[in-house]
Amino acid sequence: MQNVIFQDKEVVKREELINTIKKCPFCNSMPKVQNTGYTWQIMCPNVNCCSVASMSARLEDAVTRWNRRVEA
Repeated sequence: MQNVIFQDKEVVKREELINTIKKCPFCNSMPKVQNTGYTWQIMCPNVNCCSVASMSARLEDAVTRWNRRVEA
């Protein structure tokens, strides 16, 4: 008999969203994603970088804010 692993749809959706996160626009580092229990935070792990963390109660909103780039 085959072992079948079922994944929660929310977990799969969360992983897909996390895979769409862009690198830091200032230092090109991969950002760190954290759930504080109240908010989702996306931040650059480079302590010398000048980027600002993106925070939101919803992961989707935090990713959208982090990925937003101002066109020059």
